[in-house]
Amino acid sequence: MVSKEERRKILGEVVLMKSNVLDFDDFSTSLLDTLYEFVGKRVSLQLVSAIHGDPSNELRGKLGEEAYLEEWITTITPLTTGEATFKVTFDWDEQRMGIPGAFFITNHHHSHFYLKSLTLQHVPPHGTTLFFPCNSWIYPSHRYKNDRIFFLNQFIKPEDKSAWRTDEEFGREMLAGLNPVVIRKLQDFPPRSKLDPEVYGDQKSKITEEQIIHNLDELTVEESFNMFKIIVLFRGMAIEDSNSPHGLRLVIEDYPYAVDGLEIWSAIKTWVTDYCSFYYKTDEAVRNDPELQSWWKELREEGHGDKKDEPWWPKMQNIEELIDTCAIIIWIASALHAAVNFGQYPYAGYLPNRPTISRKFMPEEGTPEYKELETNPEKAFLRTITAQLQTLLGIASIEILSRHSSDEVYLGQRDSPKWTADKEALDAFEKFGKKLAEIEDGITKRNEDLTLRNRVGPVFMPYTLLYPSSEEGLTGKGIPNSVSI
Repeated sequence: MVSKEERRKILGEVVLMKSNVLDFDDFSTSLLDTLYEFVGKRVSLQLVSAIHGDPSNELRGKLGEEAYLEEWITTITPLTTGEATFKVTFDWDEQRMGIPGAFFITNHHHSHFYLKSLTLQHVPPHGTTLFFPCNSWIYPSHRYKNDRIFFLNQFIKPEDKSAWRTDEEFGREMLAGLNPVVIRKLQDFPPRSKLDPEVYGDQKSKITEEQIIHNLDELTVEESFNMFKIIVLFRGMAIEDSNSPHGLRLVIEDYPYAVDGLEIWSAIKTWVTDYCSFYYKTDEAVRNDPELQSWWKELREEGHGDKKDEPWWPKMQNIEELIDTCAIIIWIASALHAAVNFGQYPYAGYLPNRPTISRKFMPEEGTPEYKELETNPEKAFLRTITAQLQTLLGIASIEILSRHSSDEVYLGQRDSPKWTADKEALDAFEKFGKKLAEIEDGITKRNEDLTLRNRVGPVFMPYTLLYPSSEEGLTGKGIPNSVSI
């Protein structure tokens, strides 16, 4: 619980027009609204944090406590303008909530009113004034499935310079960071590794239900399993579903890497299907192409000699196997590589956010090191990360790896427009390029959607690692045609 001393009062002014002002004959609405006020059915407002997300609500902005319009009954609406100003007082925990960026309003009255604006005065930490333009009718709450929400008229940059250290940002970067492919839905609890216990010791996690129950939105661990709420580091984040886009339903809907990646994968698969189907009309044509079969043999036996005898290799005996194989190779060499490579400098250029090494083990309880971790976690953390010289060398390396060259050729592009004389192939490639441009527009729109909190996060860093095109330099976006070092 937050003590009264930790809370601040934010004073607000709401400008609106009552419905009886707009209709001089409708005095009954005023009487009914007055009666509703008497029995506690009032107009409530609830501020929403612009900075801190709520893990129990898909990382949407944390909600403040409800506040109510004051003195509705006694406030006289001027007949000249029809506008009336009402006071509202919010309790606001600055440390937990940061800065408000939106507000919900719920009308429990009998009649509607026209909401013009909300102004907040002396908002911490700098005592600024915030203005929320509304200009909208607010009808009684029973007419809506969801409460009405209105947004601040300005972009709020994060005030918390240590936002990168929050659990929220750490979790977001598992879905939209440098390595967003190593998560999976937890199958049993506590988690257990598959490493050989005779070699690595007891692999059963020491995590207890008591340690995580407060993050499960009043669910039990078993209930969270069934609702796909608990995720650990591995895979299995999509379920086959013919009714979902691309035939897959994501376990986490706001999963930027997977959402963007599925669109890129689908575009690649369509392009490869169009291309291969033009040159190979039958399965027999695939089987009888000596150059294709030699390439496939070299890829397996020379490129992956340690795995050449595995039973899961496609046999390359039909068009479907050819299409799937080519699509997978293109995906790995282009989009997957881009997703895990070109964000190295944007995410790890500030080394404490992504240390390249830990120089110490986790301290044991009862030791001075453990006491320091409890009392000064920042100092304890800095003792473990890379030394200064190693840091400089590491950052210099990842800067080079994250940089696009001036002659980079991106997915959907060719360095020569005459790369083939076959019109059907050129047409299919042009269609591929147009689809990638549509995907770029979709990524931009999703990054601007305030309900998709994992796309930007508390550090306000949009997810663009699967944005197909880019400019030269350190851009944090762009999918080159292939891996080149």
